[in-house]
Amino acid sequence: MSSGSMQNGRREEARADRWRPIALGACAALPLVLFGLTAWWDYSREMRAARAEVLAGAYVMAEQADAVFSSIELALEQIDCAIAERPVSELRDDKGTHKLLADMQRRFPYMDSVFLVDADGYVASSSRSFPIPPYDARTREYYTAGKAGQEGLHFSLPYRGPFTRSVSFAASRPVSRGGAFAGVLAVTIFPEYFHTLYRNAAMSGTNVTAALVRPDGTAIFRSPDGRTAGESPVPVPGLAAMLRNHDSGILSDYVFPDRSRGMAAFRTLPHAGLAMLYAVSEADVLDEWYRRTTGYGLAALGSSLAVVTAFSLAGRRRRDLEEEFAWQAAEAGPAESLVAAERLPSVGLRGLDTILSLVLNALAVSRRHATEGPGPDLGDTLEGASHGVEVAQRLVSALRSRGGQARIVNMAVALEDLRKLLLGAVWPRLFVSLPPSEPLLDVFVDPERLDVALVDLVLGLREMGPSGSRLVASPDRRQVRAGTEAPVPLGDYVRVEFRLTGEDGTVRDASMRSETRLRLVENFAEASDGALQVRTPDPQTVVAVLWLPAALVRRDPSKT
Repeated sequence: MSSGSMQNGRREEARADRWRPIALGACAALPLVLFGLTAWWDYSREMRAARAEVLAGAYVMAEQADAVFSSIELALEQIDCAIAERPVSELRDDKGTHKLLADMQRRFPYMDSVFLVDADGYVASSSRSFPIPPYDARTREYYTAGKAGQEGLHFSLPYRGPFTRSVSFAASRPVSRGGAFAGVLAVTIFPEYFHTLYRNAAMSGTNVTAALVRPDGTAIFRSPDGRTAGESPVPVPGLAAMLRNHDSGILSDYVFPDRSRGMAAFRTLPHAGLAMLYAVSEADVLDEWYRRTTGYGLAALGSSLAVVTAFSLAGRRRRDLEEEFAWQAAEAGPAESLVAAERLPSVGLRGLDTILSLVLNALAVSRRHATEGPGPDLGDTLEGASHGVEVAQRLVSALRSRGGQARIVNMAVALEDLRKLLLGAVWPRLFVSLPPSEPLLDVFVDPERLDVALVDLVLGLREMGPSGSRLVASPDRRQVRAGTEAPVPLGDYVRVEFRLTGEDGTVRDASMRSETRLRLVENFAEASDGALQVRTPDPQTVVAVLWLPAALVRRDPSKT
């Protein structure tokens, strides 16, 4: 080696020393970037599923509640028809009217009581007792609304009854005689009916809330804790405005009475003039996501620490080798010192640089998906970037130990990982065509060198093909026997054919960079007791065939 070459080598080492901190930071940050993208994608998927589930729950509960209130309205109409045109005040001493109300109340388990209020605001008849004392109902909302001309079924705010002392709400409709207001026919709703129904069905075992809400946004019933709803309920923020324009929707920033946050969906009842609100706490929605994200974060942190540790050990090993070779050079003299310097391993591995470039391209594609919305290839792109980080870690580990170790690798899995890794760098994308019978495609090679060789082979062929060319990789199992034409000795092999076909152009001559990549692949194949064949069957097609001994063949792992 000349002194000029020695100086060039030193300049390259100095350049590598300057880039080493950048490479270390990039490798350490990649797992964290992947963690962020994966967590964001998983969060979006979890929230979409939660919104669909909450809205479906609101629809189911709204249908059930609407059926209950429709039956109440029908029952009140039947009572109104039964008492005909008789003045309401004269029904106070009519035992038949009391029996009619009591029978109606017993037919429906959700009715707490059925009663009539005369035009002056006093209870005239009730299902509870006969005769009923003239209880003053002039301040009740059901009376004031009916007297003010309320039409159809009206639902009052919750109030505490004079007999049971429990908090309930009433459904009422006005009674008219000759077009004039003659009183109110009302039903108090038994809250425990809905509370038990929701607790035993849709709301069992989860931290959720169901509420019946009036058009002004005021909740007249809430479950769980239906009995303690309170006589002065607070309106649901933002719901009244949405009810004016929508029949259903999602409240993403719902706040529970205990000030905890959650997600809620609402659905208007078609006949009752109310809305069903179904809310789930944020803790319940994201519980599984929090657990998965914690696992993702620990894995990403562990990967980053592993990369930093590997780089640190590699740098320490390099310094030890420098001291060893410097000592050998001092003992051997000037002539042999050049040979010793030539043996110093390069810190900037070419394969590591290539793999990290592909990982950065994959992350760029993932970032575009994150900006424009998740695409169908987001999962594959993230898996490809993760595979690239794993290969980079193994390359750094191989640098530290001055060589990798051969092991069994499935070629189909390796090609699929290669396809995902190249999603951000090669277009049109690489297609992997697996045989239908799924033969044994295991080879015994150094996995790091195999990954780098496959990348070099694809990129080398891509540089020879015209733009828009299609590249297909097809692995299969071959037995080379006596009389078989093959570039390898007799034995069992895994053969991978890479076929590049140009759609609107011819194959170009191999450039120096393309020849270098293919020569490196050929060296890898020969070191693994295999071979590489490259041929051009026609002006628009180039075929490269990689032969590697199958894993069942006994061989010396040290040759890999």
